Amino acid sequence: MTDGTAGAHPAARFIGRRAETGRALGLLGRAPYGSVLDVVGMHGIGKTFFLKELVAGARAADALVFYKDLADDLTGLGFDERHGTGPDAGLAVLVETLVFSGKVARGLLEAFGRSARELRDVVRLHSQLRARLEEASGNSVTLGANSSVESIQLRVVEDVARVLALQAEFDEALVGAWRAATGDRPVLLAIDSFERVVDDEIGRWLLKTALALPNTLTVLARTPTGHALVSDSAHVHREPLAPFGPTEVEEYLLEQVGPEQADGDIPGIVYSFTHGHPGGVDLAGRYLLEQGAARAADGRPARMSAAELRREFARLPEREGDRWGGMVDLILGVLRGERRSTLAPAVECAAVAGRFDAPMLVDLLGLADTEEAGRVLHGLTGLRLAWNVPDEVGEPSEWFRLHEFIRISLTDRLRTENPDRWLHLHDLAARHCYDRLQNWEDDRGEYGTWHCYENPHWQEYKQAWLHHTGQTTPDPRLTFIRFTVVFLEAFWWWGCYHPFPFNRQLIDDWEKFLGAWGTRPTWNARGGSPKVAGQRLSDALVFLIDHYPHGHDKSLPSQPWDAIRRKLLQVQDICGLAPGTRLRVSEEDAVAVARARGLLDIFLAHTRRFADPSDQGSSRYYDKALAAFTALEDHWVTEWLLFERADLDLERGQLDDALAGVDRAARAVLELAETDDEWDHELAANLHRVRADVLWARGELDPAAEAYRLALVDAYWFQGSPHEPDAYTARFYKEITSRAVDRILALAADDPDAAVRFARAVRPLAVEAGGVPPEELRGLILAGGAEALADGLLPRGPTARELSDPQSEFLDELRDRREFAPDPRENATVLLWIPGDSSD
Repeated sequence: MTDGTAGAHPAARFIGRRAETGRALGLLGRAPYGSVLDVVGMHGIGKTFFLKELVAGARAADALVFYKDLADDLTGLGFDERHGTGPDAGLAVLVETLVFSGKVARGLLEAFGRSARELRDVVRLHSQLRARLEEASGNSVTLGANSSVESIQLRVVEDVARVLALQAEFDEALVGAWRAATGDRPVLLAIDSFERVVDDEIGRWLLKTALALPNTLTVLARTPTGHALVSDSAHVHREPLAPFGPTEVEEYLLEQVGPEQADGDIPGIVYSFTHGHPGGVDLAGRYLLEQGAARAADGRPARMSAAELRREFARLPEREGDRWGGMVDLILGVLRGERRSTLAPAVECAAVAGRFDAPMLVDLLGLADTEEAGRVLHGLTGLRLAWNVPDEVGEPSEWFRLHEFIRISLTDRLRTENPDRWLHLHDLAARHCYDRLQNWEDDRGEYGTWHCYENPHWQEYKQAWLHHTGQTTPDPRLTFIRFTVVFLEAFWWWGCYHPFPFNRQLIDDWEKFLGAWGTRPTWNARGGSPKVAGQRLSDALVFLIDHYPHGHDKSLPSQPWDAIRRKLLQVQDICGLAPGTRLRVSEEDAVAVARARGLLDIFLAHTRRFADPSDQGSSRYYDKALAAFTALEDHWVTEWLLFERADLDLERGQLDDALAGVDRAARAVLELAETDDEWDHELAANLHRVRADVLWARGELDPAAEAYRLALVDAYWFQGSPHEPDAYTARFYKEITSRAVDRILALAADDPDAAVRFARAVRPLAVEAGGVPPEELRGLILAGGAEALADGLLPRGPTARELSDPQSEFLDELRDRREFAPDPRENATVLLWIPGDSSD
């Protein structure tokens, strides 16, 4: 499709608003406080264009720029004045505000440059605060309106006080780091769609924080909602954007359309019809250009007469909201050939999608590739129906939107007049977003891909998927299945070993979107309506978050494995995955069903294994999970399941079976390594550890020490590959070191000489790894302190301050040790029980 945009029109120039722009940029400068500009105007009045003009002016003044559209990740969804602000704020909105403040800090870090160490410290602190909140949180943090979670007696007052204290600690750190992080330069923070949070605690936090940031102008652009921006600060300024006057309409049309088509009575007619609405004026100008081009192609005069324009406008709907969709129809109606046949459905798809890029248009329109989608995007922007969404620094991104006043008009009409088409487009958008979630690509290999959960762009896809999926699927069980897959994959990846705030945030987001199901048809299931069934699913998964034991020791008598198993069986039932149940789904959706079954089988295996290793139910569940992920050709999950089976055999005392399981897993790892540049240090360390435990149980101390050493090597490298260390990698390294140290201390009780020999053999990275000379090692062992022995014998792990810091002293030490270290792959061959023979 060629663009074929009519006329040699210039890019839209900033007409009017000169006084407003001047006043705004006059607030940008060095000051010991922050300033806030409250920009208010209806959809289409030009707020976003105004922000873009301010961004350009700020950049010209050598100011730092941060741009965020709160509509991108649906910030504030589900919260309003009923949740309270300040001292009256409810727990849920306080947690959401803490989460949001971290998103802002990470966005600022990206915008200002990742070399800004001060902001990295703030982001790292936020991660630690979230972890502290997660470790102390029970069911109190996540409770939906229809929740049936047991033990409803909650310590709400204590929880609110704790969240407020964490937020205050974060705020103090952010404000304290601001001057150094920004180099004492002026800063423009441009926040669009502020109406989403103006009435809740998130908006209050943004306002309070903005006023505390020195040298900073924060512009909050919003539509009027009946809620004022409340502040008695002298540094909060108001800037309402009014419609164009007749002179500005004429100036705009002459600039964009040209005097040959927009002189005489034409500007007055446009003004009367649009009431000076800038977006409407732009649509009218676009129509005049396209109509003129079509008339010229037919050999008619290009200029419409005033009577013809009045007649066309008179046919449009009287209600202003409907009128804009009618004007889009006028524009599309005069297009010719392929432009019309392609752009007309593209406008519908874009309206339903909200925010879209080229790959999404490929799926929604059934296009051949992103190159074809790029031509469609060029056509939409050429008609000025769509605009490019800026990135964090106000530069063009890969994302686009229809202008909001157009999108609202078109979606309202489509939902009313063609609900099947509206639902179908939402379904296509939901499928596209879910596919992106499940097939996220990262240049750091498999582990980098799994880190998608912390990627802000992945999070945006998650929000978009939840939004679109809430509009579709009369039978919501497939939606439940997809959600369960996303949740359990994240929980297996991280949350079942170390507190992972993402899982709780995912539940919070899910419960917000359940509200959109209130008007859906009743679904006949034991759970009742989709909304109630969705809340039951949420409650069951919350129980998993709250009660699943962290760390590696999961066999304590007090751990509630039977209760967890029953909650997982509830999830299975709600999703329609109970034994004997068959879902009729497409081949594409069958993949999600298989993954959900496999993941549930993994965790059901855990509930039986950790309660009683001899329970054969765990083997049956593991076998089913292995079959599922083998059929899905998910090699990574399959390797990990082979390890878990070997570890289970070890727990049962079946030592030969454990070694055979290590062999099978190691062969799978080595085979995958032939085609994958990344080495799975965590899995390799676990396999070496299982082998070491087997050798220890057999009394083969020297090879056991060597096996523990190899486990420590991979656990240590895991902290720097493929990313800087985090709380998970640090915990895993501590687990492996504690296992080795426990063996040394166990030996020391009966044979100190053997303990010294074992300790020397365990040291993973040559003599320099530990700080204790060999002659002092005996005394350290006999002292009996596990932590002191680990600190003296083994390479240190990162401090809390060094987590997530790519320039930490810890990573410098790790890189020094890695400089001439052997390739860990070379150590994997010892895991093969009978080298060259995989039959065992």
